[in-house]
Amino acid sequence: TLKTITHELEIKEHQLKTNIAPNLPKVKCDFKQIQQVLLNLMYNASEAMPSGGTLTITANRVNGAQALLEVTISDTGCGISEKDMEHIFEPFFTTKEEGKGVGLGLSVVKSIINKMNGSIEVNSSPNQGSVFKVFIPATVKKPDAPAFSEKMLVGGNEHILLIDDEPSIAALGEQILRG
Repeated sequence: TLKTITHELEIKEHQLKTNIAPNLPKVKCDFKQIQQVLLNLMYNASEAMPSGGTLTITANRVNGAQALLEVTISDTGCGISEKDMEHIFEPFFTTKEEGKGVGLGLSVVKSIINKMNGSIEVNSSPNQGSVFKVFIPATVKKPDAPAFSEKMLVGGNEHILLIDDEPSIAALGEQILRG
């Protein structure tokens, strides 16, 4: 999926590096929303490097109390000032000149990640680039149900109450259950 998304982003004078670990954990998410998150972060990284630079995308499994998918998008761009860092996830906050951005990108990113019970971390300093780390909980695989066996059928004294206001449906239900 990440390979598909990286091809959709037009990168001029940039070097794109990817490091996608094998056997990443499965996560429950809407493809369009995760695509929006990644494209938004990659677009911002590209915009932060107007003269070119390196955009790096990594994906790894993080094991801990809960397994997580960690996707990191980093750039060698202009970075984010400490003053701006306090506001980057606020709706309508932008550092772009008027008419070049509405400031919804990162607030939408954070909202989508929060809905997936994930989190996002940002490290950045002016002239040092930025690193955005997105953490999404892995889905927990439910244990397989035991195979059905005759031994599982215990009892014989149970009763079933079938109620319907249509006598014909009640009679049909009775026939099916008796069978």
